[in-house]
Amino acid sequence: MSLIENLQESDPKRGILFIAIETLKEPAEIYQFFTEYIGYLRNLKLSHLARHNPEEAARRNIEYVIPFYETVAEKWRELAK
Repeated sequence: MSLIENLQESDPKRGILFIAIETLKEPAEIYQFFTEYIGYLRNLKLSHLARHNPEEAARRNIEYVIPFYETVAEKWRELAK
């Protein structure tokens, strides 16, 4: 089972990015989530950007959400480069 599947299972009604930001603390976990999240967005195909550049879509989503979580923001910004 993937990291994203495990996170979704923990709280199926919440957005996966919010769950990840609140749950993941270790750099290796954050990086693993980011790489899986790119594929997750690619498969969902919710936007033009996600279909054609899912890595950029993942970065933009993180940059949009992360200010609400300033205590972990810098770690996430660094690992999503």
